[in-house]
Amino acid sequence: MFVWFFLRTVAMAFARFLVIIGLLFFYVSFEVHPLPSWMLDVFVMLMQFAATYLFAKWAFGKRMPTLIETTIVIILFLVGELFLEGWFYVWLLRAPSWTWIFHGYGWKQIALIIWYLAAIWLAMKRRKRKLLLAHMPEGLV
Repeated sequence: MFVWFFLRTVAMAFARFLVIIGLLFFYVSFEVHPLPSWMLDVFVMLMQFAATYLFAKWAFGKRMPTLIETTIVIILFLVGELFLEGWFYVWLLRAPSWTWIFHGYGWKQIALIIWYLAAIWLAMKRRKRKLLLAHMPEGLV
């Protein structure tokens, strides 16, 4: 049963990566002429949070997420995305090495990783809450 959770999490991590890459292509090519430019930043950040939240929720499935399962989702989503993103940039930009890609990471990328962690944590907490409320006796709700 744990194998299916792991495979589902890998599939959701890859699908999430594709959605986030699509959002980044949208971010680069979209023109927000009548609105301030920061509105596009806020919109893309909210969409990345929503994508991470939904794919984490789908990765947990119908089971009660434990701390180990949450850690697996975090590792596969975040570390997997860093390596997939690095591979994508090496392939797309023909970068000389992996260190060249990760050398430019700054406070914005760290804030984005914290943003992703918050989305995964919220998905885990809401999933637990929903399952616990469903099994709570009727008088206590």
